[in-house]
Amino acid sequence: MAWQLCRALFTLGIGLYMARHFMTNSSISGCILRGATILMLLGGLANVLVVIVNRGMMPVRIDQVLGKKRFSHEPAHSGTRLWYLGDCIRIGGWYLSPGDICLYSGCILILGGLVLPRLIP
Repeated sequence: MAWQLCRALFTLGIGLYMARHFMTNSSISGCILRGATILMLLGGLANVLVVIVNRGMMPVRIDQVLGKKRFSHEPAHSGTRLWYLGDCIRIGGWYLSPGDICLYSGCILILGGLVLPRLIP
């Protein structure tokens, strides 16, 4: 239960550290960096919020949680709060939350902003 909250806070902290570090020491355009930072902040806050209101468990849109994830995830049911912020988006064999998608999009923007200026002279 506490593990899921710690993981969400750690991910949020890493994202904010990366954004701050790259904000001061890079050639990424300010607009891209601000957008990436906002996406990562919103994604991290959404994940932390849904974990907190669901007693430390991330709701997922399946009938049964198996394996190691059963300690940090629970199936969404009628008593689940903010289920739409949980892992409800299926991409391939994975379930992602809107917060995960925002976090990953922000990371991709930052990495793209670092790599593209070096590739395009």
